[in-house]
Amino acid sequence: MLLVASLTLASVTACAESAPSAAAFDRLADRLDGNELVPADMVETNQLLAQLHALLPAGDARRERVYRALYCEMAFANDARAGLAYASSALADARRAGDIHAQIDFHYCQGQYQALATTGDDALVNYNAGLALARQVNDAERIGDGLTLRGTVESLQGDQARGLVDFLEANRSYARAGKHVLAEGNLLDIASAYRRLGEYDEARAYLEQSRVWAEQRHDTGSQIQVHLDLGYLDDDSGNSGAAIPELKKALALARQISDQQSAATALLGLAEVYNGQREYQPAIDALKRAGVAFAAVSDQSSTAMLHLQYGIAHAGMGQHKLALTDYAAAEAGMTADKNVRYLAQLYAARARSDYALGLLQAAVEDLQRTINANAELDLMARRQQTFLMSYQFDTARRDLENRRLAADAALGKEQIDSLEQVRRWQRLALLLGGVLTLLLAWLALRQIQHLRHYKRMAMTDVLTGVANRRGIEKVLAQEVQRAHEAGHELSLLHLDVDDFKQINDSHGHQLGDWALLRIVAACKEALRQFDQLGRWGGDEFYVVLPNTGADASVLVAERLRGNVEALDLDDICPQLRVSVSVGISRIRPGETSADAMIRRADVALYRAKHGGNNRVESEP
Repeated sequence: MLLVASLTLASVTACAESAPSAAAFDRLADRLDGNELVPADMVETNQLLAQLHALLPAGDARRERVYRALYCEMAFANDARAGLAYASSALADARRAGDIHAQIDFHYCQGQYQALATTGDDALVNYNAGLALARQVNDAERIGDGLTLRGTVESLQGDQARGLVDFLEANRSYARAGKHVLAEGNLLDIASAYRRLGEYDEARAYLEQSRVWAEQRHDTGSQIQVHLDLGYLDDDSGNSGAAIPELKKALALARQISDQQSAATALLGLAEVYNGQREYQPAIDALKRAGVAFAAVSDQSSTAMLHLQYGIAHAGMGQHKLALTDYAAAEAGMTADKNVRYLAQLYAARARSDYALGLLQAAVEDLQRTINANAELDLMARRQQTFLMSYQFDTARRDLENRRLAADAALGKEQIDSLEQVRRWQRLALLLGGVLTLLLAWLALRQIQHLRHYKRMAMTDVLTGVANRRGIEKVLAQEVQRAHEAGHELSLLHLDVDDFKQINDSHGHQLGDWALLRIVAACKEALRQFDQLGRWGGDEFYVVLPNTGADASVLVAERLRGNVEALDLDDICPQLRVSVSVGISRIRPGETSADAMIRRADVALYRAKHGGNNRVESEP
């Protein structure tokens, strides 16, 4: 249920009059967690948190952690370092309590403050850890949260395609969880990713939809983000005159609710637009105010961009030596963040200052760096386009398969209904012989069930529940025949758990079995609907990828490898980490036997193992 901010204070008052109550606590916590209740500013945020704490039943440790997770997310908007310290302490407490859902929340909270106070890479470690736990317990809402957070960092680091895929998959997860408000809020992130990909029309459509949604809910924070993104979009698309009013609207709203971080971001955006218009003194003024605001909230994430814009402004005012100092500071931060897009801007700007100061060799070197960075950006763009097209293809195929299954189910229901009507007449006609008929039918059904059960057992691995060696050999043989007859592509992955014998020897076979179960679950999460996973024996697995060529098979293999690498097995053995090596082979023209594909996949796996484990290698 959507609530506008005008109802928030009434809700606070109602809560204030309530005694501790588990049911009332859960209702308020769910509304805050699902973004159905939006505080207007930090004053109202603190009031809501106080009322939530007042509803907390005494001695209820689990709900205490729920409260702390919301407090972690909401209470430190203007102090990232304090938020980081709080999240670290709360995560340690959640681990001691064995509360997986709380661990997920505090991993995400810690990551959000790391993105501001340290680096995006630090944040990704926590987001991936939280995502692995969320998938372990199949929590669709928290999976959506983790994908949204991870996508934000990926998009900021320049990997727009992966960020966009994470945002789109997050909306699927929110839909499964019934969290439509969170899905609507995620449209802003999708818009940002499209903007950075240069898909301006697509980005503007999403932003306009988000603007209407945010205004209807009186959600000031989301309105700020909409105006910021509209400003960036106008500037990126060459309409800097329209960008300034949008950024000023964001600044005014941020000051209205005392959101210093958003105010600083708006000021930095204004400075960038002013520099683009060669209005260097207004840019310097905006940068000074932005720097003060970022420092006030311990936000280090924009320090490098501040230095870059200072350098551009100083260079524009003829202060090229000062600009070089700014560029040096910016380069250190951007190199640490691996932000190639910003480095390309920096090198081009610095080359102009080098030339103005007569530093011709330095200018040539910076121009070469600019060329190299732009070439890397072009390569990244092509890779991202390939990745995005692969995702779109997989999604379309998955949706088509889902529709086919739904149609089959509907047809099956019609057939069952028709048969049931016939059976009613048959039961009436055969009433006298019914007892004998039912007895014979029951005996026959039992026999069929036993036969099916034994057939499944013969094709299924007892420990993991996936196909056993016989089952996966049968699947591969069928797909090889199908690919040969229809001319389709076919790929085979051979997975081997790295150093699995050492795990068994050090921790025992029971723990090794538990680890295998978790690895299989992680692999299933990475596979598409039509892919087939089977256990060859021990810690070896094969995956059959129908209609899959070279590029797509590598993407699937990397997803498998990454999912396993991200597994957090602390709950079964502290500090235990696992990884897999993967060999890939593909069907060749004229092949009608699976044996050759298996041999080539084995050779590729051997190369992956020989290369140091935790790798993906394809056949030559």
